[in-house]
Amino acid sequence: LGPVSKYPDGLPLFCQPASCEGKLIVMGGWNPASYDPVRDVFVYDFTTQGWTQGKDMPSKRSFFAVGAIGSKVYLAGGHDENKNALKSVWAYNVSEDEWVELTQMSQERDECEGVVNGDKFWVVSGYKTEAQGEFESSCESYQLDTGDWSRVEGVWKPGKCPRSCVGVGNDGKPVSW
Repeated sequence: LGPVSKYPDGLPLFCQPASCEGKLIVMGGWNPASYDPVRDVFVYDFTTQGWTQGKDMPSKRSFFAVGAIGSKVYLAGGHDENKNALKSVWAYNVSEDEWVELTQMSQERDECEGVVNGDKFWVVSGYKTEAQGEFESSCESYQLDTGDWSRVEGVWKPGKCPRSCVGVGNDGKPVSW
């Protein structure tokens, strides 16, 4: 794919990708020149083979969970520009280029991973600000139709980073491999 106009030498470092409605959405991360966190959202339309800039994220954040279904991209947790872990959750409607704040998770989760399965957005593992790098064995499940959160214990190997190995098992819960 060609570069986005704002970053001709590559996308922001640690930006998060998602896909919905035949589009690739990348958001957040760090400016590759200054290493400052960004609020940028870029949408690549495979039909037109071009990038557009979407509405900025409500706040700067990186290392957050992301998942997509229908016309919405869900993001949760991560950390802010001061490296404070977050428990806030937002949904980006790609069709309308709008953000909506959702109910927060029960705890902050930095470096968590997201996966959508059916009618749930799972936010797996992560850690609190004061527990830097001590990954949790719990996850939280957001029911997309009701907006309710459920906490599930013991679904992740404590201390193991979920960033590159989250999937969905036969029981519909997150698994690692």
